[in-house]
Amino acid sequence: MVAAVLIVPGILNRGGKNPVAEAAEATSKVSGVRMHFTMSAQGAVPFSMNGTGVLNGDAKQAEFEFSARGTTPSGVRDLAIKEIVDDADVYMNLGGATASLGATKPWILIRADEFLGDLLQGKELGAGTSPSPTQQLESLESASDDVAVVGHEQMGGVETTHYTAVIDMERALDQIRDRAGNLADLLEKSMEGVGNPRVDVWIDGQGLLRRETSVTNLPHLGPVSMTIDFTDYGIHPKIEVPPESEVYDMTPMFEQLLNSGGLDS
Repeated sequence: MVAAVLIVPGILNRGGKNPVAEAAEATSKVSGVRMHFTMSAQGAVPFSMNGTGVLNGDAKQAEFEFSARGTTPSGVRDLAIKEIVDDADVYMNLGGATASLGATKPWILIRADEFLGDLLQGKELGAGTSPSPTQQLESLESASDDVAVVGHEQMGGVETTHYTAVIDMERALDQIRDRAGNLADLLEKSMEGVGNPRVDVWIDGQGLLRRETSVTNLPHLGPVSMTIDFTDYGIHPKIEVPPESEVYDMTPMFEQLLNSGGLDS
């Protein structure tokens, strides 16, 4: 289940245009923007995450640093995560936890286009495998047509329009099924009990996102909330991918999991 929730938002095919979808697409293409985000769940397995990142739409890249804390059978654990998105490739450094995945190098690599094929055609930032803001942008592009204006508010000193919408996960699965039926069947099984996320977004006069909040109900975790603030539009961040000598390619393992139907942890 968890793996499906993390993968789906990064591979959704774009739905009908609406102000929320258009703002997500416009934001993903900017020359640069800075992001600050928080994520938390207070259910049976409490956890919290916060971090910062930058996006470079011209280079089709993004870079994030997360700090997470969660409850495990052995007690409370802290985890530091670094993620770099390079077009359709995702690099992740999980610190000491990387070795637990069988990796022998500090960075793991998932070449999303190797096993998702044409599902990624036209995507600015490719498919991610963690709940980072890049997937949030992709999810917003497939928001349902049930979009409503809440009002007009100041956000970070900028006038914005506040919208609310629901991301239709069933429609997303239908879109995937048209092009990759086996993957859609696997994701549908893994996402049993997952509700449609409700999102609120604040969009400025240039059609760019200034804030996004979302709440998704996940089995065992309960409501999971996330807030992303977008600032410093116009920066030009330089993002470098890790050298090959420090990267362990885990794509074959993910291919095997998809082919065997085992991506349901």
